Amino acid sequence: MIIKLIEMKNDLNNKNTYHQIFNDAFSYRREMEL
Repeated sequence: MIIKLIEMKNDLNNKNTYHQIFNDAFSYRREMEL
């Protein structure tokens, strides 16, 4: 998952993509806390 976020981080030209990365990271963090 972390590698996926790093790869997608190279595509920040699209704000929607960045927003999706943020949402995915937030969801991933919540899963880890559970």
